[in-house]
Amino acid sequence: MSERQLFLAGEGLVIFKVSGAPLLSTRTIDGAQDSESVAPERAFRYGRMFKKSTSRSQFDGLTALGLAMHAQNSPTDNHPFLPAGYTYLGQFITHDITFDRTAGLATGALSASQIKQGRSPSLELDSLYGMGPLSESSQHLYEKDLLKFKIGKTTPTMFGDANRSLQNDLPRNEFRKALIAERRNDQNLALAQTHLAFLKFHNAVVDRLLKEGLLGKELFDAARKKVIQHYQWIILHDYLPKILEESVLKDVMANDFQSLQEASKGERFLPIEFAFAAYRFGHSLVRDEYEWNRVFQSPKNGNLDVARLHQLFVFAGLNGTMQGSPTLPTNWVIDWTRFFDFSGFANVVNHPKSNRAQKIDTSLSLGLKDLPGFPKSVQVESRSLAVLDLLMGDSLKLPTGQEVAEAFRKKKIAVKILSAKEIAEGRHKQIITQYGFHEKTPLWYYILKEAEVLNQGERLGPIGSRIVAETLVGLIHASEFSILGDSNWEPDLGQIKPNEFGMADLLVFVNDLNPLEAQSGRTSTISAEGARANKPSKKKAVRQTTGK
Repeated sequence: MSERQLFLAGEGLVIFKVSGAPLLSTRTIDGAQDSESVAPERAFRYGRMFKKSTSRSQFDGLTALGLAMHAQNSPTDNHPFLPAGYTYLGQFITHDITFDRTAGLATGALSASQIKQGRSPSLELDSLYGMGPLSESSQHLYEKDLLKFKIGKTTPTMFGDANRSLQNDLPRNEFRKALIAERRNDQNLALAQTHLAFLKFHNAVVDRLLKEGLLGKELFDAARKKVIQHYQWIILHDYLPKILEESVLKDVMANDFQSLQEASKGERFLPIEFAFAAYRFGHSLVRDEYEWNRVFQSPKNGNLDVARLHQLFVFAGLNGTMQGSPTLPTNWVIDWTRFFDFSGFANVVNHPKSNRAQKIDTSLSLGLKDLPGFPKSVQVESRSLAVLDLLMGDSLKLPTGQEVAEAFRKKKIAVKILSAKEIAEGRHKQIITQYGFHEKTPLWYYILKEAEVLNQGERLGPIGSRIVAETLVGLIHASEFSILGDSNWEPDLGQIKPNEFGMADLLVFVNDLNPLEAQSGRTSTISAEGARANKPSKKKAVRQTTGK
């Protein structure tokens, strides 16, 4: 990220720029277009849930704190039950929310209402479908029949007995550029393989509906709607119950959520407190290494070892080189049985070398300390994800954690406010107290700290849970295809029970859990005892019982 632009409701176009020095500069353009920016009306719509902070933090303090947050992962950092696949599902969701549906289209080709709609947040898989198969800007995503997505082929390699080509890469052009609607989903390999799973899910749903007699545009529209609604169900009943406090999620789903409307004056926008603080909890889930597949796993076999985080960027097309391969090498295809929980599924068991996410806390992996994709002139300090998160929050004048807690209390929403002592305790105590962060805590750090202190890093705390719940539930509620508008809607593609559906169901429905094992003729199953040993603890998912 050398430059980023966003439109903040009521304030104008905000431009972030990382300079050659470790500095994040911002400027706001009030309605006027300049040579370095997009027109404000074409920028993504953001807004505030809360008032601006009345104070700014010292640059040196934020930089020092951010750098100190990076640490080597240890076994004690493992999340007790959250499979690592949800780390990248979360990233997929945020890219879907912020997807630019008007990218590449001339302003004159769209009406003002189309532009506004295209630059508003949504949870309708626009990052997958683009503008649809009938739009010239998106037809390259689809097969000639305009019903299914194109799927890319891997490049055979002799390393790891992977000398066949598999249909397990994103479709690419001759420059390795992924032919997908959301180019950011080729940012790292775990995310790219997640996007691929959704492409294949749509194609599998098309096959299912073909058997029911649907054809043409009616078939595509029905498949798209079914995929979107099952995706929304995954978010509400599989993903959010694993990361939020159950009582908060229940309360938000059962009652009105007003924060999304307060500053928008009827327009839908994405709260910056969500985008630049609460939802960035996912950065703490990232591991430094993964038991990736039968080739890249422990113990080390010759020159091959577990997959390192930096390699996930190498074998993706946005910033990587594929090490010279035109497409993803076959030996880098993911083994999903190591990334999600398949307990209870017929003929599928969890791999004994499964990956759990890291805890939700104030520690980030070392691999996120030097992000790829920056110009060489940008100093290492500005490549740290933790430093960038803190600096961007401060530049946007996000309220402190204490200010947000007080704002919730004024709304008569009871939340526990962390004490200065609770915030200061831990590895960052010296920096926290030196710069006064224990009394005026950056919102992103506060949200990570409350998860760490109040929920042992297993779930977000009350403030983080409420901001995330209000935003995601609110966006689903506003969707044209919203499952919250029909209290009788239930998923019908589940593999265990018809009215249950999660990411594991989606992957089993696609029927491509471990293609590298299938390619070699090996088995991907383990004993029932092994499956039970890897079964994580589960909380009961929250069910929607009220209509719109």
